[in-house]
Amino acid sequence: MSQRARRTREERVSEIRIAESHRVRLIGDLAKLIGEGSVPEPMRTAGLSLIGYLARRFPGEAPHELGVPEAKCFVQKRRRG
Repeated sequence: MSQRARRTREERVSEIRIAESHRVRLIGDLAKLIGEGSVPEPMRTAGLSLIGYLARRFPGEAPHELGVPEAKCFVQKRRRG
């Protein structure tokens, strides 16, 4: 394996570790907010759904793009008036 390929792989591993630490921190922050009790029920439900989504991903797994094309189409139509 060339030095460039090795460095690129090491950079990717580093990026995955950073992303993973952000994901874990976000789950913890959401759980703390939800646990305070002052969060309205719809926000609590949304937070729990997000925690569930974040917890199911594997380290290094890219987020899915379900609904992205539809959302982009909606934004374009909205901009046109």
